[in-house]
Amino acid sequence: MTELKAVPQVEAFGSTDFYLNIIATKLGVQRISGVVVFDTIEKKTFDPLVDVEIFVESD
Repeated sequence: MTELKAVPQVEAFGSTDFYLNIIATKLGVQRISGVVVFDTIEKKTFDPLVDVEIFVESD
């Protein structure tokens, strides 16, 4: 499932925080990848999050 969200405009050399809610669909070691940011003005794609592995367990 792909959902596009708009991040507020950021001034040159500035930064902003944004949050993601990610829901695990399986137990065990899971990889989070493919999170990208697209600059609509300069038409550039940025990959700010390197692939991360997490361990998911049930309560």
